[in-house]
Amino acid sequence: VRRGRRRALESAARYVVGEFRESPCMQQPLEPVGVKAAFVAADGHAQAADPIAAIAELAAFERGVGFQSAAPSMALLRFQEKVPFNDKTLSYLASCPQWVQQKVFRVFRLRSRDEDISYEVYKTARWVRWQVEPEELRTARAQQIRRFLAPDGVSTHRLEDALLARLSLRHLSDDHTSPASDSVAAAAVGGVAAPNWDELRRFVWAAARERQAERKAEVAARTAAHAPTSAPPPIVGPGDTHAGAPPE
Repeated sequence: VRRGRRRALESAARYVVGEFRESPCMQQPLEPVGVKAAFVAADGHAQAADPIAAIAELAAFERGVGFQSAAPSMALLRFQEKVPFNDKTLSYLASCPQWVQQKVFRVFRLRSRDEDISYEVYKTARWVRWQVEPEELRTARAQQIRRFLAPDGVSTHRLEDALLARLSLRHLSDDHTSPASDSVAAAAVGGVAAPNWDELRRFVWAAARERQAERKAEVAARTAAHAPTSAPPPIVGPGDTHAGAPPE
């Protein structure tokens, strides 16, 4: 990677990490060790000038600890039949990541249904959720998101270009003498304010889907170009004629 482009990508990655620190996800009370592990990984990607990997890492962390609006699963409904708790607690559990639900299931697996323990279930689910999911789950999810965003080198380069343009850092990739700093992306450009974390995430996902559509179109075009357009003409033997072939 050329020095100018690397500096631009590193600046973009550090801006992404900084915006995530101010996101709603980080306003929750979370267990410090898990938070530190996620940011160590994201900062490592920033140092390596890989903003796409940093975004994938932080998005994976957010999905692991953030609320997810969802209807109760069959497993949750069966759990409610075994362990008595109210519908408010059921809704809270449904909003928690699956790994939180699994831990709550294990805690209460031997309880009978003699008494309503709604508050106890809610308090346990909230405490588990604050612990942050195991690092191996976050890492696996981050890798999956990274492959979705940019499955090949061309896709990575195009997504990086789109991100640099959105953050007004593209000029740094072509100018080795321009100073790169984390504050560059914070400036408004052309009357458009610099994006926050939520806006950046939506932008990157939209750009990735657009690239996927392009790749599908490219594959379809190549397939069509190599497909036979018509059947080959029959071989004309002595005394035979066919349309377009001169008689003997």
